[in-house]
Amino acid sequence: DWDGWPDGTFERFYTHEEYQATKKLAVHWSCRTSGGAHGSRDAETWEAGRRSVRYCKGVLACAAEGCNRTVRSQVQENRIEAQLDSRCECGGRLQHIPCKATHTITVFKHGVRFAHNGLLVGVPTLRGPGPKAPDISSVLLNKDRISHELRKVRAEAKSTKGGDSLNLDEFAAFDADNPGLVVNSIVGKVTVISIQQPLMLAELVKETVVTSEPVNGVVSDAAHGFWRQRNCLLVVSSAYSRTLNCWIPGVLSYTNGATAEHYQHHFFALFKSIAQERARRGWDTSGDEHFGTVVDFSEAERLGFIAAFVQFRQSQGSTRTADDLKAAAEGLLKGCKQHFRAGIARLTRMGGVI
Repeated sequence: DWDGWPDGTFERFYTHEEYQATKKLAVHWSCRTSGGAHGSRDAETWEAGRRSVRYCKGVLACAAEGCNRTVRSQVQENRIEAQLDSRCECGGRLQHIPCKATHTITVFKHGVRFAHNGLLVGVPTLRGPGPKAPDISSVLLNKDRISHELRKVRAEAKSTKGGDSLNLDEFAAFDADNPGLVVNSIVGKVTVISIQQPLMLAELVKETVVTSEPVNGVVSDAAHGFWRQRNCLLVVSSAYSRTLNCWIPGVLSYTNGATAEHYQHHFFALFKSIAQERARRGWDTSGDEHFGTVVDFSEAERLGFIAAFVQFRQSQGSTRTADDLKAAAEGLLKGCKQHFRAGIARLTRMGGVI
């Protein structure tokens, strides 16, 4: 899903509908755009498609000690200079922090390719970015070389069946080599494999809530472009870590589709793990409020959540009727504001609906 904050070096493919719903993959960074005059939107391949490039213009930051304010940079150089002549709200001087990140958007007949070339920085840690690629070798100062090495790693990791196809022997070996990592799995017409590490589980269950910020509970969403096969999803239920000061996955699921049944298996794994961890700590598991979550506006996800909650409570021996459990599950669901806005934006562009 598109959040408008691309980071790092990656490429993704989107449908034309997704492209329009996200305001043509709009970003929050201040960017200068060039290109768009060459290539064809009707090209069969993205290589021959209509291409445009956006260049990040960085940000303005206050130079005063103790002030952490940042200001969105203008695009034109003369306007940036005018910004630098002004003062921060604290009275300090502003300085321009440039950025060399770029992203390329290519529109072709079968979709839209988004390629982002971010900064060469390491993985975020509690003490700032970790080691970056050039620390391994100076040849990795070249981003194209990094992309080449990444393709080699991906090629070596491919299943013997190719692509994202599931090889049962390889999966069995993976499960044996990583005991306890796979917390739920079903293989067949509907295939869902859910994994969870101890840290992920620990962050899902908390003793107290934070009243000053909206960081309680679980947020669930699905990434549609993570796997090579577009029908396969990476479903993620995340919780906020007060130690890392960021949202981290609580349960990750591979699914070979996006039906209510697929989501049901994911959420069942989520509910079961929360209940087991609460029981291990000696805490109450009877309260429904411990299993609330925020989801997007997918009907399949909503129905899957409800079905999973009913299945979970019935597996615990609940004496409530199925209708009572469904009503309780509906009360635990909250919609994502970002997905709601994207849905409204998409409707405003569908003139044929009116």
